Order: sequence, then structure tokens, then C-alpha cells
Amino acid sequence: MHVNLVTRKRKLELSWNGVGFDTTSEILKAVNPETFTVQYMDAQTNKMETRRFYVGDRTAMVHSYSEGNSWYSNVAFNIIEV
Repeated sequence: MHVNLVTRKRKLELSWNGVGFDTTSEILKAVNPETFTVQYMDAQTNKMETRRFYVGDRTAMVHSYSEGNSWYSNVAFNIIEV
């Protein structure tokens, strides 16, 4: 068996804790397009990189829901380089 490496893709794991409903909506809308550009500090190259990504499965776990005091305990997803 022979393996030929064609390319390597970056995968970034992102999460936020204790986020309000409005902010959670803004975060999820930002990654809603099919692909999007992200600028981030790349640990491998040790410099700022700009690449195109798509989003994986999203989670948003409600921590508390009451009038005027609601937030998510965790919002998380992976973004994968196109």
C-alpha cells in the first residue's frame, strides 16, 4: 500500500463560555456562509495566516433561561480549511 499526501488542511477548534443569546447569534451568523475567510495565529508557522474555512457541526448548550438573564454555557464548533 502506498500513500501519497496531496495536501494538509488546518482544523481550528473554537468555543466560547457564558455567552448571551445575542452574541451567540452573531457568532453563528458569522460562520453561516458556505465558506469564509479567517485570519488567525498559526501555531505551526508562528505567524498570522489568512485562509478560507467551512464550519463543522455547531453546538450551543443553554445554561439558563429566564426573562432578561439568559445565556449559553458553551458555544462550540470546528472550522476546517477548504
